[in-house]
Amino acid sequence: MGKGTSQNMDRCQRPLIILRYDKDVEREHFEYQFEADFRIIAFNSDLAVTDYLGQDETTPVALCLMSDQAGDPDRRTLLAHLRDRHPAVLRVLMTNTMPLNLLSSMLENGLVDRCFEKPLNEDLVRSHILTAALAPALPLSKTPDKKISGCSGKTAVLIVDDEPAATHYLARQLERLQDEFSVICAENATAALSQFHAHGDRIAVIMADQRMPGMQGNELLDQLKRSHPDVVRILTSAYGEVNVAMDAVNEGRIFRYRQKPWRASELMALFRDGIRKHRELVESRDRDNAQTLSRFDKIRARRQRRLSQTLSPVVDSHVVDRFLNALLTINTLPASSSHLRASLETRLESELIDRFEHTAIQAITLIDRASSPARALTVENLTHALEHTDGSGSHASPDSLSLLELFAHFLNTLLRASGMHRSELTLDAESSSGSLRLFLTSPLRIYSHLLSPITRVSSPLLEQQVALLALYACVARLSGDIDSRGGHQVCELCIRLPTKTSEEG
Repeated sequence: MGKGTSQNMDRCQRPLIILRYDKDVEREHFEYQFEADFRIIAFNSDLAVTDYLGQDETTPVALCLMSDQAGDPDRRTLLAHLRDRHPAVLRVLMTNTMPLNLLSSMLENGLVDRCFEKPLNEDLVRSHILTAALAPALPLSKTPDKKISGCSGKTAVLIVDDEPAATHYLARQLERLQDEFSVICAENATAALSQFHAHGDRIAVIMADQRMPGMQGNELLDQLKRSHPDVVRILTSAYGEVNVAMDAVNEGRIFRYRQKPWRASELMALFRDGIRKHRELVESRDRDNAQTLSRFDKIRARRQRRLSQTLSPVVDSHVVDRFLNALLTINTLPASSSHLRASLETRLESELIDRFEHTAIQAITLIDRASSPARALTVENLTHALEHTDGSGSHASPDSLSLLELFAHFLNTLLRASGMHRSELTLDAESSSGSLRLFLTSPLRIYSHLLSPITRVSSPLLEQQVALLALYACVARLSGDIDSRGGHQVCELCIRLPTKTSEEG
C-alpha cells in the first residue's frame, strides 16, 4: 500500500479521481502511491476519459494527466474539454519537465489547476487533491448571522499560523477588544480545513501565514477560493515575499496582504473590512443563485409541458403525470450558469425531447402489444420473470415478452441503469390486500433526470428514465400502483400488483 492517510477509509467513501496515463509502469506506481487515499479509474486514451465523463456518473474530484508531452495538442484538447464541460474537476498535470513558457500559456488559458514535476512529491499531491475533494462536502459560506448547533452563532475569523503561542495570544487580544466576531486558530492547512468542516458556515475571514509545514499559505487560500469563494482571504508573512504577495493579489486569491508583526488594533480594522466584504459576496452569490434558479424553473416548466404533449398520444395522461410528478420530488444538483447556457444556447432541449420520445415510444408500443398474465400472480412466477429477463443470459427478446415479463424486463433495466442489482429487490405477498409488494432495500440512485439541470443528453440517462416511465405504464396495465418518494439524488419505490388478473382478448 502507499503512504496514504486514509487506509481505514471505506473504498466507496474515498474521493474518485481519473488517471490519464501513457505508460503502464507509471500507472502502477501511481496506484501504489495513492490507492489508499483515492478510488482511481485509469485510462490510456483521451477518448476513454471524455466518454466516461459524458456518462453522468459520479463526478471525479480530479483528473491527473501523467504525460511527458504536456504541450501535445491532444493533451491541450483534453484539458480544454474538462475546463469547458467539467469545470469542477481539478486538472492536475504531472510531467518530467515543464518549460516556463508552456506553463505560462496553459495557466493563461485556464487549462491546468496544478502542475507537478516528476518525481512526484506524493504528500503535496495528496494534500491538494484531498483538499479539492473536501470542497463539495463543505457547506458554502452563508450569512454571517447563521448559527450552528453547539457553537456560538457569531461570525468567525480563522487565523492559521504554525506558531500557536502567538496566534492564541492574538486571539485573546482581539476578543477582549470587541464582541462582533469570534476568533478560531489553526496550526497548519490540515487543521484549517478541519475547522472549515466543523464551522464553515460561521467563518467569514481567514488569515493564513505563508510559510508553514506542508501546504503553504497561498496554496491553502487558493484551495479555499474554490470551495468557499465568499470567504475573504488574507495572506500574512514575516518575510518580505513581495513576489508571493503580488502573485496572490493579482490572481485574485487574497483580499489583503499583511506583514508581521501583528498588532491587534490594526487587525481589528482589517477583519471588520473583511467581514463587510464577506457580506457583500454572500449577498451577490444569493442574488445570482436566485436568478439562476428562477430562470431554470421556467426552462423546467416548458420542458415538462413539451414532454406531456409529446407522450400524450401514446401514453395515458395519468401515467405521464405520475411519472413526471415523481421526478419533481427527486432533488439533484442545483442549476448553474452552464446549465442555463446549454438549455438556452444549444439544441439540448430539442435533443432531449426527441431522443426520449423515440426510445419511450418503442417501449410503450411493446407494452401495448403484450398479452396480460393468464394466471394469478405469485412471488414464484414474478421471480421467474425477473430471472428470465435480467440480461445475464440468452433470453427472449423484448418483442416476444408477455406483459409480466416486460414489467420484469424494465424493472431489471431500471436497477441496472441505477447501479443496482436484483438482489436489492424484495418481494412478498400481502394476503390482506390480495397483492404482491415489491420494494428496494436501498433507494434508486438518480443523479439527474428529465426535469433536472443537465448540460448534455447521455444514453445512460435516457435508459434509466425510459425504464422508469415504462415501469409506470406496465404497472398501470397490470392494475397495480407505484408509491415513490424522492430525496437528494435518490428515489424510493414500492410497487403493488394484484394477484388476481384476467387474460385480455
